[in-house]
Amino acid sequence: MARAFNTSIIATPVPRYLNGLDYVVAYGNSHVLLIGPHSLRAALRIASRFWIPLIMKISTPDPTGEDVCWELMQTYGISSNEAAQVNNAYIIALGPQPYQDSYGAFDVDFCISWSEVIIPNLNGYSAGSAYLYNWINYRPNTTIYTTISYLKTFQDAYASYVVYQYETGQASQVPRDVSIIPSGGGYEPGYWVNLQNEPPAQTCTPSTSYTITFPIAFEDDGTPSAGVTATYNCPEYTITVNNVPQESPPLGTASNWTWVFTPQTTQYAEQAQAYGVMGNGPTYMGPAYNPQPTVYVIPAGSSALVYTTAIMYIGGVLPVPIYCYDHVVYDINWDVWINVNNGAASMNGQTNGFSIVPPGAYGSNWGLTNNGFAYTSWCQ
Repeated sequence: MARAFNTSIIATPVPRYLNGLDYVVAYGNSHVLLIGPHSLRAALRIASRFWIPLIMKISTPDPTGEDVCWELMQTYGISSNEAAQVNNAYIIALGPQPYQDSYGAFDVDFCISWSEVIIPNLNGYSAGSAYLYNWINYRPNTTIYTTISYLKTFQDAYASYVVYQYETGQASQVPRDVSIIPSGGGYEPGYWVNLQNEPPAQTCTPSTSYTITFPIAFEDDGTPSAGVTATYNCPEYTITVNNVPQESPPLGTASNWTWVFTPQTTQYAEQAQAYGVMGNGPTYMGPAYNPQPTVYVIPAGSSALVYTTAIMYIGGVLPVPIYCYDHVVYDINWDVWINVNNGAASMNGQTNGFSIVPPGAYGSNWGLTNNGFAYTSWCQ
């Protein structure tokens, strides 16, 4: 490399920097060489984010459609689906989950940030602070003119509360979007979503965008002090935010928040779309000044409904449109185990996220992939 570019080269080994994978970086004369067991996509991303700015003395902005969970994994060496501490926050990133069929490709990712700082007295209770992030990316098949009907993603704080009711005998069964592993784990009241949400309900235009900041550090009162930011474009889409308010247990209303992304024109419905959403709220720890070790289950998920159109001729004369639909769903439960020590909350080794069969996918017409997607197709 030094001979090829007639310059001095610096080569630096970087052991176990990115998720346990070693690599070597060499750079000089505005060129960079990465040596390591990486995919091309990973190598280009590492070069773009970390080394080219050092060489060229320029900043590389985050691309539109950024998956914050993937960025956290790369930047901080977080392993997939394992709790890691960044500053005074605990973070779990599931990692991108891919699905592809003849209609198109669907990628989802989920991550959660949990403050180790406990709010000592919130309406008579001690509480933590949690942020949940969902990411969806759909790429229609342009050969068969796949059209997006809607993209949807949700965070269900009410189901989290019902799990507590089930554990204490106040409910006869857990919600269908929840699976308890193992049952009888002593689940507590769980997680409440604040009234604000990101993104808000809006009608987008080609110039509209919104920004989400995912916390990686917290102040003493549980508010974020640092975060990873991503910006998303939403051209000609309507974003609706549906909230199903339920009863108000100790820390506020336990609700089910659902974001629905609906295209306004066929043009944009036939293009790739990527979105991130985030909800946040307090988490019950126990009576004020006496927090107890606890465990929560928090459901979340994403889905895509797409279709293609064909024309059939009845008797060779009458044209009749035929619509073929494809529905793909990915539901996840965050199983969060907390140890409380001297006013700090730490996650233990049982904390993880796992996919479950979505509530509507129990019929014989649904199929399941080995990484947790449920799918069904039909024509009418």
